[in-house]
Amino acid sequence: MGAWRPGYGAIESALERIARTIEGSVPAGRDWNVALLEGMALEIEGVRPPVLSPTSLALLRRLLAFRHFFRHAYAATLDLRRLADLRLDMLVAPAPLEEDLTRIDQHLAQVATAT
Repeated sequence: MGAWRPGYGAIESALERIARTIEGSVPAGRDWNVALLEGMALEIEGVRPPVLSPTSLALLRRLLAFRHFFRHAYAATLDLRRLADLRLDMLVAPAPLEEDLTRIDQHLAQVATAT
Protein backbone atom coordinates (compact mmCIF):
# COMPACT_ATOMS: atom_id res chain seq x y z
CA MET A 1 0.00 0.00 0.00
CA GLY A 2 2.97 2.31 0.24
CA ALA A 3 2.27 5.60 2.01
CA TRP A 4 -0.53 4.42 4.33
CA ARG A 5 -0.07 6.43 7.56
CA PRO A 6 -3.16 6.16 9.77
CA GLY A 7 -3.41 8.10 13.00
CA TYR A 8 -4.07 6.28 16.25
CA GLY A 9 -7.74 7.34 16.23
CA ALA A 10 -8.29 5.81 12.80
CA ILE A 11 -6.70 2.55 13.91
CA GLU A 12 -8.82 2.47 17.06
CA SER A 13 -11.97 3.11 15.01
CA ALA A 14 -11.10 0.23 12.67
CA LEU A 15 -10.58 -2.09 15.64
CA GLU A 16 -13.92 -0.97 17.12
CA ARG A 17 -15.66 -1.83 13.85
CA ILE A 18 -14.02 -5.25 13.75
CA ALA A 19 -15.08 -5.96 17.34
CA ARG A 20 -18.63 -4.74 16.76
CA THR A 21 -19.04 -6.63 13.49
CA ILE A 22 -17.39 -9.93 14.36
CA GLU A 23 -17.88 -10.14 18.12
CA GLY A 24 -21.09 -8.14 18.43
CA SER A 25 -19.79 -5.59 20.94
CA VAL A 26 -17.01 -3.23 21.94
CA PRO A 27 -15.51 -3.21 25.44
CA ALA A 28 -17.07 -0.69 27.82
CA GLY A 29 -15.89 1.10 30.92
CA ARG A 30 -13.14 3.50 31.85
CA ASP A 31 -10.32 1.55 30.17
CA TRP A 32 -12.33 0.31 27.19
CA ASN A 33 -9.62 1.28 24.70
CA VAL A 34 -6.97 -0.76 26.57
CA ALA A 35 -9.38 -3.71 26.67
CA LEU A 36 -10.03 -3.27 22.95
CA LEU A 37 -6.31 -3.51 22.12
CA GLU A 38 -5.78 -6.48 24.41
CA GLY A 39 -8.86 -8.25 23.04
CA MET A 40 -7.81 -7.73 19.44
CA ALA A 41 -4.55 -9.53 20.21
CA LEU A 42 -6.40 -12.65 21.37
CA GLU A 43 -7.77 -15.48 19.28
CA ILE A 44 -11.45 -16.16 19.81
CA GLU A 45 -11.70 -19.82 18.96
CA GLY A 46 -14.30 -20.52 16.33
CA VAL A 47 -14.81 -16.80 15.71
CA ARG A 48 -11.59 -15.14 14.58
CA PRO A 49 -7.80 -15.32 14.78
CA PRO A 50 -5.90 -12.60 16.65
CA VAL A 51 -6.36 -9.33 14.79
CA LEU A 52 -3.21 -7.71 16.20
CA SER A 53 0.24 -9.26 16.17
CA PRO A 54 2.42 -8.85 19.26
CA THR A 55 4.43 -6.21 17.35
CA SER A 56 1.33 -4.16 16.51
CA LEU A 57 -0.02 -4.52 20.04
CA ALA A 58 3.22 -3.19 21.55
CA LEU A 59 3.29 -0.23 19.15
CA LEU A 60 -0.35 0.62 19.76
CA ARG A 61 0.03 0.39 23.54
CA ARG A 62 2.79 3.02 23.41
CA LEU A 63 0.73 5.27 21.16
CA LEU A 64 -2.36 4.94 23.33
CA ALA A 65 -0.33 5.77 26.46
CA PHE A 66 1.01 8.90 24.77
CA ARG A 67 -2.43 9.95 23.58
CA HIS A 68 -3.78 9.55 27.10
CA PHE A 69 -0.86 11.53 28.55
CA PHE A 70 -1.15 14.27 25.93
CA ARG A 71 -4.90 14.71 26.42
CA HIS A 72 -4.57 15.02 30.20
CA ALA A 73 -1.23 16.77 30.73
CA TYR A 74 -2.12 20.32 29.79
CA ALA A 75 0.87 22.04 31.41
CA ALA A 76 3.43 19.25 31.05
CA THR A 77 6.68 19.75 29.22
CA LEU A 78 7.00 17.27 26.40
CA ASP A 79 10.10 15.09 26.23
CA LEU A 80 11.47 15.65 22.73
CA ARG A 81 13.36 12.34 22.73
CA ARG A 82 10.14 10.48 23.63
CA LEU A 83 8.27 12.35 20.88
CA ALA A 84 10.95 11.36 18.37
CA ASP A 85 10.62 7.72 19.47
CA LEU A 86 6.83 7.87 19.09
CA ARG A 87 7.18 9.44 15.66
CA LEU A 88 9.35 6.49 14.64
CA ASP A 89 6.72 4.14 16.05
CA MET A 90 4.11 5.76 13.78
CA LEU A 91 6.42 5.37 10.79
CA VAL A 92 6.95 1.67 11.61
CA ALA A 93 3.36 0.87 12.69
CA PRO A 94 1.71 0.74 9.25
CA ALA A 95 3.73 -2.27 8.04
CA PRO A 96 2.75 -4.74 10.79
CA LEU A 97 -0.77 -3.29 10.96
CA GLU A 98 -1.22 -3.73 7.24
CA GLU A 99 -0.14 -7.37 7.59
CA ASP A 100 -2.56 -7.82 10.50
CA LEU A 101 -5.48 -6.34 8.58
CA THR A 102 -4.65 -8.41 5.50
CA ARG A 103 -4.68 -11.54 7.69
CA ILE A 104 -8.14 -10.72 9.13
CA ASP A 105 -9.41 -9.91 5.62
CA GLN A 106 -8.23 -13.32 4.43
CA HIS A 107 -9.93 -14.98 7.39
CA LEU A 108 -13.21 -13.22 6.63
CA ALA A 109 -12.97 -14.18 2.96
CA GLN A 110 -12.51 -17.84 3.97
CA VAL A 111 -15.50 -17.66 6.30
CA ALA A 112 -17.62 -16.07 3.58
CA THR A 113 -16.77 -18.74 1.02
CA ALA A 114 -17.32 -21.56 3.54
CA THR A 115 -20.92 -20.54 4.22
